[in-house]
Amino acid sequence: DNGLETLQEEYLFLHSKSLTVVNLSRNRLKSLPVTLFHHCKELSEIDLSDNGLETLPENLFEFSKKLTNLNLSRNRLITVTIEEYIMTSITSLEQLNLSYNGITHISNLWLYCLCRTNERLESIDLSNNFLKTYDPIYDQSRLYECHRLKRIKLSNNNISHIRKEWISDLKELETLDLKCNNITSIPDYVLS
Repeated sequence: DNGLETLQEEYLFLHSKSLTVVNLSRNRLKSLPVTLFHHCKELSEIDLSDNGLETLPENLFEFSKKLTNLNLSRNRLITVTIEEYIMTSITSLEQLNLSYNGITHISNLWLYCLCRTNERLESIDLSNNFLKTYDPIYDQSRLYECHRLKRIKLSNNNISHIRKEWISDLKELETLDLKCNNITSIPDYVLS
């Protein structure tokens, strides 16, 4: 815990063109400068966990084409409505952690863009939030776009049912963690 509350965008990573990992976890950051990572074109891992982030700037990851691991856990991201232009700039993501945020809703557009532009995505962690339903628009934003998705963590939410439409095409899925939800029965199609 460094206790950082603000970052000076003009200077922080200006001469860090070869930087591959940024760990700004366990601080007190509530917002981030829009150009924070613009000079770091080799970044493969960003850890922004354990801060007080409520939103992310539109073009924060605009030049993060090699980003494979993004950890946004333990922040205050309540509604994930990151629009298309943010997600299409990230194209190499393999792991995304949004656990412990208090998320109540995930935008269908966000989910669609995440999967469509990150074909290598293997793991999504949305555990320990307040999701009530996980129900993408069937024809437009199903998780089937994530061909390599192996792990979905949805434990400790308020999910009450599982829809066939969002899981049936995940041929590589190895782990679907739904423990500690409000599910009273598991449909046959989940087990097949």
